[in-house]
Amino acid sequence: MNQRINTYMNYFGYVYIWYDTKYKKFIIGSHHGSLKDGYKTSTGGIHVRNIFKHRPETMKFRVLEYNVIENNRLYTLQLEQKWLDRRPNIKKNPKYYNKTNMAGGGFDKEIQIERIKNGTHHFLGGKIQREVNLRRVKEGKHNFTSKFAKKNALKRIKEGNHHFLKSEFNKRPFKLKCSDGREWKYSGKVDAVKDGFTASIIDILKIKKHFTYQKNTNKKKKLQFRPGDTLYFTDLQSPNKSNKSV
Repeated sequence: MNQRINTYMNYFGYVYIWYDTKYKKFIIGSHHGSLKDGYKTSTGGIHVRNIFKHRPETMKFRVLEYNVIENNRLYTLQLEQKWLDRRPNIKKNPKYYNKTNMAGGGFDKEIQIERIKNGTHHFLGGKIQREVNLRRVKEGKHNFTSKFAKKNALKRIKEGNHHFLKSEFNKRPFKLKCSDGREWKYSGKVDAVKDGFTASIIDILKIKKHFTYQKNTNKKKKLQFRPGDTLYFTDLQSPNKSNKSV
């Protein structure tokens, strides 16, 4: 095997790419650990394992990115997912051995089950995830949606009542309707933010149930509003909810 190993000392894991020189195919994966611990890959199933067993000299290795941020396997997987997303539908790409579009490799299900059993699974929005977020805030590494959001979030974190973007609180489905006739339905706050709404506007809508724009929004944004445009909020969590928009 031809391994191009960086001597980077301060890292917790890495995203790698293997190249099969015989069949001109690639493998992208990640490993939360050291380059020196003998790990090859869990991606590609038994076929790839047989390659390393019978003709390892045909495989070339390179690190795509190191996890130098935090000692957290979830973060290493997030880095892997970023690289996988750069190759749309990689599992159907004939140039790759990857069998899934999601980070984690072929044995991730077993790993997740084990982590659930021993209480170390980082469910999105769960207690462990919140602890990780709070630690990242303390270390100055947490990514807030904007400077305005950061200022308000830090205040709420200090008071102990902040809801992180992927918390259960922010997974409630809702509908937005604009006074100009446009409507949107979302399964949670994350989807609305991805669509172009700012997190702070959604927070205001959840409380006041309506919001009126006082000036034009940035024309470069996907969603644009003019002065006087009013948004109305409807909670879709339960048909028995009475907090419907007008």
